[in-house]
Amino acid sequence: MTPANWSPGRGLRVMSIRGAPVYFSPFALLFAVIIGFSYSGHYADHRPDLSLGAIRLMGAALAILFLASILVHELGHALTARSMRLRVHAVTIHGFAGFTEYSPEAPTPGREFVVAVSGPVVNLIVGGGTLFAWQFQQDRYSVAALLLLDVARLNIILGVFNLLPGLPLDGGRVTSALVWKLSNNKTLGVRVAAYAGFVVAGLVVVFGAVYLRTLDIWLLLVAAFIVVGAYSNLRVVQVRERVPQVTVAGLVRRTLVIDDERLPLAEAMRRAQEIRALGIVVADTSGRPQSVMVGAAADAVPEGRRPWVSLASVCRRVEPGLLISVDTAGEDLIRHLRAHPASEYVAVDQQGRVVGVLAAVDVAARLNVAGTPAAPTGS
Repeated sequence: MTPANWSPGRGLRVMSIRGAPVYFSPFALLFAVIIGFSYSGHYADHRPDLSLGAIRLMGAALAILFLASILVHELGHALTARSMRLRVHAVTIHGFAGFTEYSPEAPTPGREFVVAVSGPVVNLIVGGGTLFAWQFQQDRYSVAALLLLDVARLNIILGVFNLLPGLPLDGGRVTSALVWKLSNNKTLGVRVAAYAGFVVAGLVVVFGAVYLRTLDIWLLLVAAFIVVGAYSNLRVVQVRERVPQVTVAGLVRRTLVIDDERLPLAEAMRRAQEIRALGIVVADTSGRPQSVMVGAAADAVPEGRRPWVSLASVCRRVEPGLLISVDTAGEDLIRHLRAHPASEYVAVDQQGRVVGVLAAVDVAARLNVAGTPAAPTGS
């Protein structure tokens, strides 16, 4: 049984910040456990007098503080976005990174810069503060001193790493904002920052091979994370460039309009084939659409059964959200599909007459992706 506070796409909901839910994914918890275990040997070397249980408790404490460090990073993004009257939808802690979802996107490069830089700045402030507190520890090998020093290191590393100038890192968003400001072209900014992300990923690998003289799994995972994020941002840009070209009029399918949904499915499909129609709409006597054939449902009926199955059994009633004006295009079309998800829509003219069927798969194919652009995020 799935817990009520569990989201399949995000993880466990642990709290809310001014109405925005905060999630911890299983990968975040797994990574925290790995951090705790990896530092246990470090603590055992510095405090051989402690029991194994005490060492493990120190590792667990550091794991919790590591998650808290990522959380405060994302809260820096979230609270900054809210201060700019952007709506924060959710905060998700995932692995060694996090994502703050907000909308709309920052309207100016200046605001994009401030939202992007706020997370790393919070980590650097926390890191500097804990390092300052560590200086006052009389015993540098006490439990508190060891934890303070490691929390300082982790936060400074998180802050500096996230400022590297390539997407999907915050430094990539800073780079994107700067290019946007200089060129007055937001798309160019994202492209430059995404390609910079590939360079940063390569430098991470080179850093491990040359400076650290090792290529452990963590460096490779970090490089892979950056490459995947940079590529995803490039894909979003490509989609957005195609969105203005996507129109209902250009994608509407030739459609058979009939007035009797009791007709056998085989006969309805035969009539559609005669006029090379790919969609079927049932309309009333005045021509108003009443239902639309669901292509996947019709295809699922074996050919031998189609003479005995009515068209109505594979149709869906046309609710207001399934009606779309043939003049709809671009962002308006994408927003409509997001607000009313379905496989088929009925395109109508200004008088409400059926023009044809719009299939969601045709829109996705025109965009050349499996779906529509993702909601704005910050990490």
